[in-house]
Amino acid sequence: SDNWKTNVRNTSARTGVDQEVKKIEDSCSTPESPADAGFRAGKKAVDDYWRRNGSDCGNKFALHYRGEEIKKNKFPLGSDNWKTNVRNTSARTGVDQEVKKIEDSCSTPESPADAGFRAGKKAVDDYWRRNGSDCGNKFALHYRGEEIKKNKFPLGSDNWKTN
Repeated sequence: SDNWKTNVRNTSARTGVDQEVKKIEDSCSTPESPADAGFRAGKKAVDDYWRRNGSDCGNKFALHYRGEEIKKNKFPLGSDNWKTNVRNTSARTGVDQEVKKIEDSCSTPESPADAGFRAGKKAVDDYWRRNGSDCGNKFALHYRGEEIKKNKFPLGSDNWKTN
């Protein structure tokens, strides 16, 4: 039966929801350094590209090339402003790490727990993006996270190993 897989996935998804909510709340509370902002921007640029293009592992080989294009066009080096150089250097690292993460995830079969964890984080991230990523709404995010867990990732197996 796949019931145990669903419960493992949903339990991990709930953990992913909680982790993503906390990450967003923390990022809204702490001013970012140029390096941290750049790193996050680099990862986001790759993630945005990947999502816009269907998150299709069949296209993972083009992703490396696109990562290089993102670095060249969005995060060039050689600015006269030190903050821009720090931000763009860190962004390039973020691009490389996100490309590698996606390539690796496309090469390895996912366990139900890993798939659930990723789905939980994605559900919160999708909600946050749809609603403008506005830190003024970070308090509502916690309650929305609870709704996501309840509605998208219900628990209820009688198998103790999965809950």
